[in-house]
Amino acid sequence: MNDATHVTDLAAGYALGALSEHERGLVDAHIGSCADCRADVMALLGVAGTLPLACDETAPPGELKTRILDAAAADSRASQALWRRSAQTAAAQSALAPPPVWQWVATAAAAAALVLGVVALDQSRQRAALQTRADALAAQVGELQRTQLALRSDADAGHAIVTAFASGTYWTAGPHADASGNMWRCAIVQPPARGHNAMLLASVPTPPRGMAYQVWVGRKGEMRKAGMLTHGGMAMLDMPMPLRKGDVVAFSVEPPAGSPAPTSPYAMEIVL
Repeated sequence: MNDATHVTDLAAGYALGALSEHERGLVDAHIGSCADCRADVMALLGVAGTLPLACDETAPPGELKTRILDAAAADSRASQALWRRSAQTAAAQSALAPPPVWQWVATAAAAAALVLGVVALDQSRQRAALQTRADALAAQVGELQRTQLALRSDADAGHAIVTAFASGTYWTAGPHADASGNMWRCAIVQPPARGHNAMLLASVPTPPRGMAYQVWVGRKGEMRKAGMLTHGGMAMLDMPMPLRKGDVVAFSVEPPAGSPAPTSPYAMEIVL
């Protein structure tokens, strides 16, 4: 092995730590396989470790340590003061500086959402209240219309009755006491118009429990069903036919659905 393949000229610099990274890498790679160069480098490393012992010891001046410590303490105090002043300045700027734009936007958006939510809720409640009032008014209007129709019907019936009494034929009966002592009053009106059915007006007692009064019209011995009176008090009934002198109007106690023929004695009977 000749000198050209060894790292003898780099060994001293290696031991003193004066080589570049590239040169140190060359030495490390070479001494890994070259025992001679490795021995030279190890020897030089030992010598480099004893170089500080070759110098005489010299005690530093006593005030040097004091100056160094004083300078370090001053630097520390200056750093702490500078840190406190920076913190105070940052706090003051944070207190005085307006919030970032995005904070303003977020706050405004939240406020707008809250306002819109309150407005929407209030409008929804108002709509519900208005709808409730509208429904109530519609129900009242419907009830008034039904009442008006009923009053008109009653007025028409009353007018017909008055006209019949004034120009037609009518028969009255009562007061009449039935077998139980209940009082009956009855009026039958036949309008003058040809073919117009007769009308029955009666004040009847309350029928027995679960029963009703069935009205019959008798002509030439035949009894025909004319209607039902299901409760006591005043009642008006359109008869199924015109009536004439000699007809019979009778009341029997029957089931509420009526009977095909009388099943009980007549509670009241009128011969026209």
